[in-house]
Amino acid sequence: MYFERVGGINIQNMFDAGLSMEDIIRHYIFITEFLWEELQPHADARVLTVLDVRGVGLKDARGKAMDFIRQASKFQAAHYPESGRFCPLSWCRSFF
Repeated sequence: MYFERVGGINIQNMFDAGLSMEDIIRHYIFITEFLWEELQPHADARVLTVLDVRGVGLKDARGKAMDFIRQASKFQAAHYPESGRFCPLSWCRSFF
């Protein structure tokens, strides 16, 4: 089980520091590849990803935070369709 604390990300600070969404997604790809290559290298391994969205508010639903969640989810679905699964959101509000 792998917990992603997307609600704890201050994405605006990352942009203010000069990072682009492409940079952030590239880092996400790096940590995901590390998970599969180093922590769960077996061909039959399975990982359940729990998205902890505590701290993500309605103002984020159409913003950069949700864009990150969408892009990260697309990456997981495209590259790990059989072995990676996303869990229903944890600590989410009704608008999710």
